[in-house]
Amino acid sequence: MIDMYVLIVCDYDDAENVLSKIEKLEGIQEAYLLNGVYDMIVKISGHSFEELERINSKIKSVVGVKATLTLTGYNPSAK
Repeated sequence: MIDMYVLIVCDYDDAENVLSKIEKLEGIQEAYLLNGVYDMIVKISGHSFEELERINSKIKSVVGVKATLTLTGYNPSAK
């Protein structure tokens, strides 16, 4: 399993609404609002990078998402 973390910038006044939309997408493992440069962080998991990119594309298409930064993580010792 591969994890991807997506940091999201959205309109501040619309952050809770955007979070609600993103949480409904298939493949979302966790999603949290943040204070700081980014407004939220979302964790997605999949079996391939192609699957993660499909989920990430859906996140980017949510109305209210202005910018994203995507981080891919893996643990070589995890089974």
